[in-house]
Amino acid sequence: MFDVRPCFLVTAVGVLLAAGAPPLPTGVAPVGDPDTDKTVTFVEAGRPVAVDMLGRKWHTRDGGLVCRGGNDIAERLVGRANLGRGDFRVTADLAITNLDRSAAAFTLGSANYFGFAGSHGRIFLTGPWFGTRGEPLGDPSAFFTGGRRFRFEAIRKGDRFRVAVDGRTVLERKVSREAVGAPGFTPVRSTMRISHFAATGNLQPYKRPALRSRRRPPAIVPHPRVRQLPAGFPLGPFVRLPDGGILAVTEREAVISRDDGRTWTEGHPLFPSESRYRVRPERALLCTRAGTVVLAFLDQSQYHYSWDRKANKPKPGMLLPSYAVRSTDGGKTWDTPVMLCRGWCGCIQDMLETRTGRIVIPGQELLFDKGRHATIPYVSTDAGKTWQRTQWLDIGGRGDHAGAIEGTLEQLRDGRLWLLLRSYHGFFYQSFSKDDGEHWTPPEPSPILSTGSPGKLKRLSDGRLVLVWNDIPHQGFKRREELSISFSDDDGRTWTPPQVVARCKGGRVAYTYLFEPRPGVLWLTTMQGGFRGELQVKDFCRDRPRIVAFGDSTTAPRLAVKVYPWLLQRELPTLGLDARVVNAGVPGNTTRAARRRFARDVLARRPRLVIIQFGINDAAVDVWKQPRATSPRVPLKEFRTNLVYFVQALHKAGVRAVLMTPNPLCWTPKLKELYGKAPYRPDDPDGFNTVLETYADTVRQVAREQQVPLVDVWTLFRNAAAKDKNGLGALLLDGMHPNDRGHRLVTDALRTVVQRTFPGGNEQKENAP
Repeated sequence: MFDVRPCFLVTAVGVLLAAGAPPLPTGVAPVGDPDTDKTVTFVEAGRPVAVDMLGRKWHTRDGGLVCRGGNDIAERLVGRANLGRGDFRVTADLAITNLDRSAAAFTLGSANYFGFAGSHGRIFLTGPWFGTRGEPLGDPSAFFTGGRRFRFEAIRKGDRFRVAVDGRTVLERKVSREAVGAPGFTPVRSTMRISHFAATGNLQPYKRPALRSRRRPPAIVPHPRVRQLPAGFPLGPFVRLPDGGILAVTEREAVISRDDGRTWTEGHPLFPSESRYRVRPERALLCTRAGTVVLAFLDQSQYHYSWDRKANKPKPGMLLPSYAVRSTDGGKTWDTPVMLCRGWCGCIQDMLETRTGRIVIPGQELLFDKGRHATIPYVSTDAGKTWQRTQWLDIGGRGDHAGAIEGTLEQLRDGRLWLLLRSYHGFFYQSFSKDDGEHWTPPEPSPILSTGSPGKLKRLSDGRLVLVWNDIPHQGFKRREELSISFSDDDGRTWTPPQVVARCKGGRVAYTYLFEPRPGVLWLTTMQGGFRGELQVKDFCRDRPRIVAFGDSTTAPRLAVKVYPWLLQRELPTLGLDARVVNAGVPGNTTRAARRRFARDVLARRPRLVIIQFGINDAAVDVWKQPRATSPRVPLKEFRTNLVYFVQALHKAGVRAVLMTPNPLCWTPKLKELYGKAPYRPDDPDGFNTVLETYADTVRQVAREQQVPLVDVWTLFRNAAAKDKNGLGALLLDGMHPNDRGHRLVTDALRTVVQRTFPGGNEQKENAP
């Protein structure tokens, strides 16, 4: 994951305190009045004596009371006595695993916390009794080591409050002498082990802290045809081993299933016990065709996030290096990790072995001087022993999530590598390599819309491509609340309608790992939301009737614009139609050029209905050329002949057709510079439509003569522009191509015609208005 949010409690899960800890220091002398003070032992020798477990249960194991937190500060172990007025002393022998990701706190009453936040290198103090909120006190590593037992003491004497760790003062400040409630500990997102916990002082009868538990995490609702996998199922990624087992990793181990995921056993260490490596959830796995397992990961043990929000740039100490490590014996033993990136890598989530055996990882690195990230693929020609950097793929921008990030890739049938990159521009960027990852084309917008979240692109065993990602959400849902899937049988030129496989209203279901354990079966596991699901490809990839949108750049996908084929696809279910819309628009096409690709792009797709819209390029008179053109690119007579050809060829094949007139144009400074000459009239606000209007009228004539439905886009735009002070400019991006509002207008008119014309609908012979 690439999301990092500051908080005073940060995750820790890992190795618990080992036996044989050194003797505990005596700390400071007892405080209070021995005649009136009481001592209550809450935990003794790792067993509960007088405690209240709020939320998750704590379990006695190996001499300690242990709990792995559930990310909720209301879940805690509380001593069953309240600290009244006057002096007190609370002592505890405890350990917090993985200090670099620790998330735990000592609590007093309901809302006062002494918190450990190793990931941000801070000990924090917060709460009304302390009179502060999130005050940083120091680096916890200066006082104790993650996973090792230490003595914790919290002492109030008079109006002074002191916290000590192994006898060393961490905090001392003035406080009130009022009662503060029951003491306790909360692991939040860490694993905490307590072997001793006691309090001395003016102890009052226990009163449970008044806590408001964090709301339950939003529920993930899978598609009815998605089966949820059992609790405890690994996150992924997964690889199939040569012996048939399936391997996944945790932050320190490799785990293997021998029964197709029903159980996971054989935990093998990824690193020597004395090493500090910790694998973050953003990782990539590969088992080469020769049987070598390669893991690319980010090392959480070195994590240090440090972004200057005011200057919007990284601080010099920001650190999260990436590594690759490999196993040649099916995950039983692993080589020494090899560093890929020494600085900050926000995410690695994919890896590929090409047909020639080269391994490619879409790496990601922070450009400290530019304040953004860029993708730089790494390649290995020796099964992961050594790695070479290739070239930067940069799309610009500035910010801690800006730039070309979180790539996923696959090899196309023509041998090219196709890399999709996350961006916040409303679509994936794409880059291609013709030489197995050595060189890459400059990143450019892809036609796949996205919400600024990563996707996962993979090839299935049947040869099709599958993409799982957070598509533009449906009405009522937000970014990352819907996870969608789509399939392509032509190497990404066209895709099946995206179908939502899981929803999480008010939460997230994102950062997916995708695996095909058996042909036609997919596992989907997500880092955000913790979704674990299995689906049958046939349930989401059946051969639906096709509607082909055949046209030029007004039809073709255009960056983040929601073009009418995309809108129509989303809205077909509301019309009661189960069909797939194929966008066969090609920018710059005339009917002459479209006729050459008609058999391949239209007839070969075996459509039920074809929507045809041409004219703007046919009618264009290229007065900007040298020598200057004096006539349209395609004469009006030929334009008419081509339209008739399309309609009659479709009728002969038993396919229904809908014709659409082109949209009118309006002048912009750039268009005037190019086209401001006769036969156009630059001084007339409508002078750019001089020639095009006759082509629009020809489309109407052909529709009448061939008796096919018509969507008169020309008239729709004229009428809408007459009601807007900005005229046609309110409907066009650049004087030529419709914007979102323009495509919405087209789609609303097209919905009615498609519903009437599509086979099985209420067919009408007359032209639509």
